[in-house]
Amino acid sequence: VPYLDEVTGGIVPHDFIIVGARTGAGKSELGVNIAAYNARDGYRVAVFFLEAEDNEFEMRLKFQVMASRFKLDRRNRASGFNYARINYADWRLGNLDEVDEFASLEDWAEDAIKRHYSGIKTYYRNISDFGAAEFEREIYKIKDEVDLIILDHLHYMDLEDGGGRDENAAMKKLAKRMKAITSTLKIPIIAIAHLKKGSSNKIV
Repeated sequence: VPYLDEVTGGIVPHDFIIVGARTGAGKSELGVNIAAYNARDGYRVAVFFLEAEDNEFEMRLKFQVMASRFKLDRRNRASGFNYARINYADWRLGNLDEVDEFASLEDWAEDAIKRHYSGIKTYYRNISDFGAAEFEREIYKIKDEVDLIILDHLHYMDLEDGGGRDENAAMKKLAKRMKAITSTLKIPIIAIAHLKKGSSNKIV
């Protein structure tokens, strides 16, 4: 993402990056956004959507493509349209069906995704236990086919011994294992994590 590239220097092959924010802050949307930007630049992106329903990433990407096109249309800007109405939740619930200009973009968005975002592969949690070992096994299966890995989100991975009494220690151990993967394979991982309400800087 251009702004993040400017302030962080971008993503390099050995990076393990944790994106932390509270519920509803737009963490998953940012993950979709990062995947989309990199795919458009020709990079191959693997997205692990652990807490999502099947095809949720694809739906979120489709919405982003539609919303971007809609907001760039001069006619919509000139009409004084309330852009706050254009949000993913309302679209998924069918509350935007009456906005003809937006609904008409669905076919165009599907074609744009085929042309520009074919480098994105998605993986959903389809087994009851999915921890560091399962994640690492999947990564090694695709290591020659991917340039960037996005994990949404970290707290939906099963911790060793369920995290036990010290969940933070178990999470730290998980993070170290992921960092080892990036260092070995030279494939960056961006993991999205939940910040506990009332804590500004602690991942729990």
